[in-house]
Amino acid sequence: MNGQNNARQYHRVNLRTTCRFRLRTLGNRTFRTGEMLDGFVENISGGGLSFMSRRDLPNSELLAWQFLIELGGEKLNLLGRIVWKRQVDSVFYYGVQFMFIREADQHHLVRLLNRYQILRRIQDRLTPDPTS
Repeated sequence: MNGQNNARQYHRVNLRTTCRFRLRTLGNRTFRTGEMLDGFVENISGGGLSFMSRRDLPNSELLAWQFLIELGGEKLNLLGRIVWKRQVDSVFYYGVQFMFIREADQHHLVRLLNRYQILRRIQDRLTPDPTS
């Protein structure tokens, strides 16, 4: 995404859930194992996610990160690159652009996010407001 156009291709869903992640590839070298790190997903879309962590990670196009997230009872295993980073005090915020091997995987994620959002709206309507 360039700095001139901030239009998003996919709708973002506020998720606010934990995630586990690790370095998966460096250039053309793939890592089968590695230290799993903890993070907190703020939002997710069909194209990427935003997360926070106390770890200071590099945002290089040569690095691909594996993210493990649970959404609506389904475990997601997503691969992406960190495309932006900012620091607030001792917390680092990151933007990740997903790297899908198959287009069908991206479509599956978009359908899952749509279903999750519909179920969340229904739940919000059925949950009584404690202030009323």
